[in-house]
Amino acid sequence: IEAGHLELMGAARNPQNRPVMIVLTDGLANPVPASVAVRKALDARGDGVTIFTIGLGQDHELNVPELREMASKPEYYLHAPDGEDLLAIYDEIAAEIPCPAEAFWGGR
Repeated sequence: IEAGHLELMGAARNPQNRPVMIVLTDGLANPVPASVAVRKALDARGDGVTIFTIGLGQDHELNVPELREMASKPEYYLHAPDGEDLLAIYDEIAAEIPCPAEAFWGGR
């Protein structure tokens, strides 16, 4: 999260683009506690980064409360029991992030 935050705020960032981070995780905190990731996510959100979190695995194996807290909105936490669920989740995220056609390929 920290590396993504730094990249999204770095010199290469196009200020016309909305900074968005998608965090795909097994939901297990290692080697540092989940509270560190939550704090880093809050820092990024404070700089205007929109964060989506995806917990890959079974609910009982995930730190769901922390993943919800890291996400910009509670509904921006998404659960994928297995890899086959990821396509629908990425489609859902893509629909949530506005990407006007006029900004790309001459509006085609």
